[in-house]
Amino acid sequence: MSRVRIDPPGGVHHVMNRGVNRNTVFFDDDARLAFGAQLAAVHDKFGAEVLAYCLMGNHFHLLLRTEPGTLSPTMQHLSSRFTRETNRRLGRDGPLFRGRFHAIPVMTDGYLMAATRYVHRNPLDLPTVTSLEQYRWSSYRTYLGLREPPSFMSTDPIAGMIGREPHEVVAFHRPSGCLDVMGDSGNVSASSVRQLIDLGIGLSALADPERQVSPQLGRTIEQLVDEVPGVSADVVAELRGESTSSNAARLARRRARARRAADPMIDEVLAFLARQLTPESGRPGSVDVRPEPTRSL
Repeated sequence: MSRVRIDPPGGVHHVMNRGVNRNTVFFDDDARLAFGAQLAAVHDKFGAEVLAYCLMGNHFHLLLRTEPGTLSPTMQHLSSRFTRETNRRLGRDGPLFRGRFHAIPVMTDGYLMAATRYVHRNPLDLPTVTSLEQYRWSSYRTYLGLREPPSFMSTDPIAGMIGREPHEVVAFHRPSGCLDVMGDSGNVSASSVRQLIDLGIGLSALADPERQVSPQLGRTIEQLVDEVPGVSADVVAELRGESTSSNAARLARRRARARRAADPMIDEVLAFLARQLTPESGRPGSVDVRPEPTRSL
């Protein structure tokens, strides 16, 4: 796979949000199509480009490239217009989403690739989905070449890294873990691990909006990553910022263990990190060349 550099830091974000109380957001196919229409609207109004997406029943993921200073107005416009249209169409009232969206700045190519893979594999959590290409409401079929990209989408940054041939796209999404896509020579970088930790924290926070996220949570988890398969000793040392044998390092690790006993989110994020960096169980990808359904993004 070739390596390309994404736009300057901050230009691409992994954006996600969930329904209030984990309630449904996309009630039917019309709702998903309406969300796509609003993505086209913010593309025209703000220049926002979607690099990858997945719309689930009660949440969504977007890899979104925006101009400096436009992420918040883009997402505010998207969510408010979609909520207003959904309420009007269904005769309901009140908010759809749990509050402000969660956004992780994409700082490395490795994280962009890992996030793409995570976003596209999301539908495999559904009992009715047996293959990635079966799911209509993600950008996976677009990368397979079975669907033209919608007006709001750009595939070049990701396709330039994972490949453009169907067999390359399928191989990239197989349940073989992320080590082969997160860094050079199969070694995941410290920067990419930090971003995966941020993703794990974001997913845990979205799952339970009432939970308080400690400002020290990410740093605490960095002190414990030596327990995660696939993280090298060099990366562990870089994340800790100290010699692993120094008194300061031992003290920091002791504090991290104490916080771990009081905060179950730490174990949740460590388990998430392990799943991303070790081979997964799951269904392998394939190429389904059935005609594209007419009602898709």
